[in-house]
Amino acid sequence: MFVIDLNGNVQDSICTVRFGYCSIWNISSWSEPDRILRQTGSSTVREEMEFSFYNYTTKQEEPALFTSTEYKNRQFFVDHKAFSRTRVFYTMINKGLVDFDANSNTHRILKSDCHDQRYGFFTISPDKNRIIIEREDNTFVSECLFNQKKALYLMNLDGSNEQEIVLP
Repeated sequence: MFVIDLNGNVQDSICTVRFGYCSIWNISSWSEPDRILRQTGSSTVREEMEFSFYNYTTKQEEPALFTSTEYKNRQFFVDHKAFSRTRVFYTMINKGLVDFDANSNTHRILKSDCHDQRYGFFTISPDKNRIIIEREDNTFVSECLFNQKKALYLMNLDGSNEQEIVLP
């Protein structure tokens, strides 16, 4: 995993592919100037996934924010973003869009997933007031057939006021 400038020039290496070290950084997002929020898997316990910060300045791993055992049920995390050092948003299949507060160690579901509607990849606005998220809607036509529509939605940070972004 590399840090590159806007021209594609490598500035630094964060981890190495030697011995598969980078393979445990499943999804990463730069959250603050010196921290990268990442989802890692245990090399010994294949059923657990952790969310933790890597401090880019000190090159140190920080303690896990939380560990999920839902990995064993194949309810994988889809995407995640850090709001601050103590607040993380993530999407997980069969859970939805979730707001995690590290201070109280609580997970609050803002938008729930079900078989006909799922939330996926997203981004938080620079002012940290809005979210743009991909939503998948499935309409079952028959037992083994369904129609699928994917669209982008804009909503407030708390999940309210969800509006489809109509693309040309």
